[in-house]
Amino acid sequence: MGRILPESGKDSVKKYVLDTSALVGGLVLTGRGEFFTIDEVLNEAKGLLTKSRLEAGLLSGTVKILSPSESSLEKVKEICVRTCNVISETDAKLLALALDLEATLVTDDYALQNVAAIMGVSIRPITTEGIKEVREWEKFCPSCGRVYERKSKVCEVCGHVLSKRVKKRRRL
Repeated sequence: MGRILPESGKDSVKKYVLDTSALVGGLVLTGRGEFFTIDEVLNEAKGLLTKSRLEAGLLSGTVKILSPSESSLEKVKEICVRTCNVISETDAKLLALALDLEATLVTDDYALQNVAAIMGVSIRPITTEGIKEVREWEKFCPSCGRVYERKSKVCEVCGHVLSKRVKKRRRL
């Protein structure tokens, strides 16, 4: 049995950007909004039912495939680097598209939900409860304690592999 997204206000049509998990989770693609995704989600849709659902949505015009703007994609990547959040290229594109369209991001991926929340993008999980708090991370050396910015992988002082810990957390 699939989940139907609740109707929004009568005057506005709600926009949704769909992750693969929305289709796997059984989201019912009804006329209760506009649905968008990216090419990579079509490639990720492996199960027969998931692929059938997506193809039916594409054929009926219920789901549209778009690409995000380069500027939004760059913003997403900058936030990920600044907050030490790791998401896939596909997830970065989905979030960038949600930014471009001012849409709700439909996903069960906690890391993606976390970055979306940091960026102020509305989130709608399908089969999970979703995140309860937003986390920003930092990299540190577990041996000497030195904190590192961004993309460092090894401690410059003692050579240990860096670990990640929560730097800030905020309840939703």
